[in-house]
Amino acid sequence: MAGSFSCLAQGSTGNDFYSAFLSDLRNNNLSKGKIEIITPAQLDTLVNYVCYQTSLQQKQGFPGYRIRIFSDGSQSARQKMFAEKARFLKHFEQYDVYISYVAPYWKIYVGDFLTRSEALKAYEAIKKVYPYAFIVNDFVKISD
Repeated sequence: MAGSFSCLAQGSTGNDFYSAFLSDLRNNNLSKGKIEIITPAQLDTLVNYVCYQTSLQQKQGFPGYRIRIFSDGSQSARQKMFAEKARFLKHFEQYDVYISYVAPYWKIYVGDFLTRSEALKAYEAIKKVYPYAFIVNDFVKISD
């Protein structure tokens, strides 16, 4: 499992780290001893899988929830979207705002919530200003 932690920290693929790690151990010329490491094929597969999943999560985010506060497909939707974004940030500056455009709809999603209960807590406050808002499943960012 040490390989999976390093692949998380360094952002490298598991295969690169794992291969380099084993190569360093096998070819270490600093000592007079010899290290022989026998690894089952399943371990290689597991390390590669864990690091692949980690890289996907770093790219896509983690499964979670956001709140959609705006959706419009009219010709003036883009201008309305920017106005709604500014209005939202005046009331709720603590949440990140995400803009989505899938022709012809402009949409605004807010927040990065890992649990539905977190999203519900924010939703209760947001729906007072945006009564048509609702919670959606999405991949969310995790801030440090």
